[in-house]
Amino acid sequence: MGCEDVVRASFRLIDEGQASASADLYTADATLVMNSAGETRLQGDQIRQAMHQREQTVRATAHLASPLSFELVGPDGAECDCYLLVYALESEPTAPPRLQAVSRVHDVLVRAADGRWQIAARRITVLAGGR
Repeated sequence: MGCEDVVRASFRLIDEGQASASADLYTADATLVMNSAGETRLQGDQIRQAMHQREQTVRATAHLASPLSFELVGPDGAECDCYLLVYALESEPTAPPRLQAVSRVHDVLVRAADGRWQIAARRITVLAGGR
């Protein structure tokens, strides 16, 4: 899976109700920082626990990422920036989605020894909305 695939899958899996599987896209010692009203910082297993908890919560969402901007920082490293719109979906399919948050996402990706790209660090800065 290439860098873009990893970033997009991390959002798609949450929308598909498989947030726990998205945790596999992070390195074992990854950090996830979310700036909203305050700062939430998760590391390693805390990310897996948060994704498992998210999976248990019935919340239909659609994460829409802007075009991704990548910069290679070496043969086994890359950084990615995008804007992310998170929509809450209603149970009635004809109901319009509700924009929940607009965020800027910065990812640091690394290529593991087996060739897989993973997220080593993610910073989500909520620009508008939030929980």
